[in-house]
Amino acid sequence: PEINSLIPGLTTDNTTSYTAVRNYDAIKVRAILNELHGLDSTGKHSVGVPAIMGMNFQAVSIGQKLATSGPLDPPGLTGGYTDALATPGNALTEQLAFVDASLGAMLDDLIANGLYDSTLFIVSAKHGQSPIDPSLRRALDDTPYTTQPGYAHHIGDDVAVVWLQPETRATDLGPYAKFLKENAVPLGIAQLLGADSLKLLYNDPAKDSRTPDFIAVVDHGVIYTHGTKLAEHGGFNIDDRNVVLLASAPGITPSINYTPVLTTQIAPTVLTALGLDPNQLMAVQMEGTQALPGL
Repeated sequence: PEINSLIPGLTTDNTTSYTAVRNYDAIKVRAILNELHGLDSTGKHSVGVPAIMGMNFQAVSIGQKLATSGPLDPPGLTGGYTDALATPGNALTEQLAFVDASLGAMLDDLIANGLYDSTLFIVSAKHGQSPIDPSLRRALDDTPYTTQPGYAHHIGDDVAVVWLQPETRATDLGPYAKFLKENAVPLGIAQLLGADSLKLLYNDPAKDSRTPDFIAVVDHGVIYTHGTKLAEHGGFNIDDRNVVLLASAPGITPSINYTPVLTTQIAPTVLTALGLDPNQLMAVQMEGTQALPGL
């Protein structure tokens, strides 16, 4: 289901309420529990237990970003972290407890259905939020990105990803680049990535319209917002890119592995666990992605 769908009976969406986003996540948890019992996600039809199951939680993300209580919430809740050590506020504490209980329900059902001993359980995240330290938050207006000739589209969170009009990107990026460099301080830009850098990271923007013309990497703590949002994601900051990665299964000795890894390594790990050849994945073939070490 769509995270930005409206709260039933209201005109605001799930991202405006700690309670509503937990209710939203609970739909997906219920689907997983149904599947663990050999039913389809609705719980209405017997189809057998899938080999791979997965879902994502939005509760923690909203708990990190939403400043105060919203619809359906009791008053007095505060989102985000209280300090640079990532001590959660009371709202985020509730969100983490909900996720913990949901994962516990899945493990309980794995055990009850005799599946625990043959299951690899992986918990990770596709992104973190920046900034964790609330004292670093610097909210800026991203409207200036839209004001220059040739502008087409941008995404502004804790990064600015900018596309120019096709005719502009095909002829002269110089004026827009000059504007960004001259306004780096008020826009919070720490580093500007143009075509030369982007074609090393992604497809060449001159040949692939999906690749932006510019990525403005911002100072740590900068978020583009007109509201009270506490944090955002999408950027290159350390808070965005360092996330939890836990793998658990019978036979794995509990330990912390300090080998630097990427979340892209989860996919070949899953295939290896199922006895399948990870080299059948196109991404593995192109990038040489290895399974997670130590498993």
